[in-house]
Amino acid sequence: GSPRQFTYGNQNDSSPRWSPDGQHIAFLSNRANEQLAQIFIIPLRGGEARPVTDVKGMIESFAWSPDGQKFVISLLEMDDEVKEREADEQKKKLGVVARHITNLTYKFNGQGYLPQNKFHLWVVTAETGEMTQITSGKFHEQEPSWSPDGTKILFVSDRSDNPRQGLITDEVELYTVPAEGGDITEIEAHEGRKFAPRWSPDGTKIAYLGNAEKPGKWWQNNELFVVSVQGGEVRSLTAVHDWDCAPNTLGDFGSPPGMITPTWSADSRAVFTTVERHGGEFLAKIPVENPADAEIFLNDGLVNGLFSFSAAQDKLAFYRATPTNPCQILVQDFPAGAPKPLTAVNQDLLAAKQFGEI
Repeated sequence: GSPRQFTYGNQNDSSPRWSPDGQHIAFLSNRANEQLAQIFIIPLRGGEARPVTDVKGMIESFAWSPDGQKFVISLLEMDDEVKEREADEQKKKLGVVARHITNLTYKFNGQGYLPQNKFHLWVVTAETGEMTQITSGKFHEQEPSWSPDGTKILFVSDRSDNPRQGLITDEVELYTVPAEGGDITEIEAHEGRKFAPRWSPDGTKIAYLGNAEKPGKWWQNNELFVVSVQGGEVRSLTAVHDWDCAPNTLGDFGSPPGMITPTWSADSRAVFTTVERHGGEFLAKIPVENPADAEIFLNDGLVNGLFSFSAAQDKLAFYRATPTNPCQILVQDFPAGAPKPLTAVNQDLLAAKQFGEI
């Protein structure tokens, strides 16, 4: 079919998320303020998008609650002095007089100088926008996701002596906090980088990506791990395979948080993950109890990625890129259907170009 445009206007709309009932889409948009993206919700049937948040800061990631009534967000608020400057025309005109740098990581490409504040978790009511802060302090809390029963929030955090923003640190650990706030509990796991954690549907296990090697060895393959929600023994499901589970085949910028994540099978007995090998990307289904018996899908030597299942896991959507046709979206019946293209973007441009054949 033909693509259906949901949003219009001179703004950036990004990070779409289906509601659990499939009737709405939540997304980030800077339509109200070019410098500050907020969460908006639009009905699937169409209509006006309505704002949910009005925050003074950057929303790194967000997730619907299982019942579709709330969101959890990771929010980096503006520093107080920035808020004061924005509210005072004289101070705003004067600008920044001096900066006091206290962290080793103080500046990022595309973001500029980083605030002194940290990313913290908030729970937001979808209907009213009411916000409740559930974490605070001197550490970043990022990549939040809900437990299947909606009572806890899983997240990653560097709580070392010199905590850094972002997930490029060997000191990141897994934590949970009650959805209404309260004591934070660490899930004991291996040392090393950890990101993209996801609860199993039965609520007993956590799957995540990371690297269990000694500090600084980020060039090694990122593996898929599983650990009990109680912590303890950590199992690598990809140690028996020469696979990288956080592929960046076509560039060195990586994907935004939440884009490359493991997906549990509905019965919690296997995990799907994107895999990179020999210049291509494909999908692997890895049994928790016997990882060597992994099933491989779409291992055709092309770059296939950003896999997304239907709720029943009987259909699979993904993008495919080739040297002569960059990034089309395809869908197939899963597991045995033939991929069918949904998009045909840039075809007029490509038809006017001559490509060499290999």
